Amino acid sequence: MKRLIPALAIIGLALTGCASGNTDADTGEQSSLYERNIVLEDGREVTCIVYAIGYKGGLSCDWDKAR
Repeated sequence: MKRLIPALAIIGLALTGCASGNTDADTGEQSSLYERNIVLEDGREVTCIVYAIGYKGGLSCDWDKAR
């Protein structure tokens, strides 16, 4: 349990995104969308969708089906 709380805190920080007024069309940057399986420290695996554009992006994970 002691290791789970810091791991969740780190994941929470990673999920925090920054917003700006720019869109893909405004910047002309190439964006990407892909699926990633992440293995947590407690051995569970969670499937996430990653959106990236330049140095910005986001992560959305299916926590209900983490196994």
